Amino acid sequence: MHNNHESYENYALIIKLVATAITLLCFTFSLTVLVALLLLAVLWLQDGIWKTFQCRTANAIIAIEDKLALNEAEQISESTKPYLLYKHW
Repeated sequence: MHNNHESYENYALIIKLVATAITLLCFTFSLTVLVALLLLAVLWLQDGIWKTFQCRTANAIIAIEDKLALNEAEQISESTKPYLLYKHW
């Protein structure tokens, strides 16, 4: 699940790079503002979809980390547990 969470971040960065390239192309070739705004709106919505998937993955990981947490009597220190990365973050 961690790999999926990180891949969503990579896809979001690619979408932002494409949006930047489209903006530069629109300025370079003097495309109409309406066309540029429509393309950027589609990319903005796509980025929102990826971020929603990423947030749901993070919530699932946190739920798994909660299930992995030991009883309080058995816990030494929550900060030393390597599998509670998302819970602490």
